[in-house]
Amino acid sequence: MKQFTLNPHGLNLVVEVDQGALFWYRVRLIIDNDVADERNLFWGTTRLRANHAQPVTVDVTAGFFGARRVVLRDGTQSVAFTKDR
Repeated sequence: MKQFTLNPHGLNLVVEVDQGALFWYRVRLIIDNDVADERNLFWGTTRLRANHAQPVTVDVTAGFFGARRVVLRDGTQSVAFTKDR
């Protein structure tokens, strides 16, 4: 499992990426210790969304070697998450 974190605007955002069979991944957006969105990802990019205290949109990109990039989409800005493990 790979984990990415970001703390914008007082929110504690965590994205977990679990690898399943071959190139299938399970990605979860966790906001303040609650799972807000969870999706399957097969090699490429998926968008996770949540309507928490404020709307959150996160893009997760995975490739041959797992999750490569996790980005918070905040209006016109893109803020990269930091990889924890």
